[in-house]
Amino acid sequence: MSTQIIKNYEYHVWANKRVFTHLEELPEEILLQEMSDVFPTIHAGLVHIYRVDTVWLSGMKGSSYEQTRELIVTVEEKTKGKSLKQLEAAFSELTEAYRAFLIVMSIGKL
Repeated sequence: MSTQIIKNYEYHVWANKRVFTHLEELPEEILLQEMSDVFPTIHAGLVHIYRVDTVWLSGMKGSSYEQTRELIVTVEEKTKGKSLKQLEAAFSELTEAYRAFLIVMSIGKL
């Protein structure tokens, strides 16, 4: 796997960490405050990013459509009503799953 792909992913991780760092400086209630934007709340936007990242990893691993649909249900359960810290922990866990996958893929390409 290309080192550029890994660098791009690490940039994605860095950007997500910046978002969480900024949100941690704000009052917790801002996470659920309704907005007139693409997503009804910041929480919903973060869950969307997490869901999309999960679906991409599932697809790259070769999961079937049905497996990915089941995974989305799990993601919904895992993120519903979670605090900012809990969402950040879920992102960190997913980051490690991506890193492990990218390492295995890069070894396979050597």
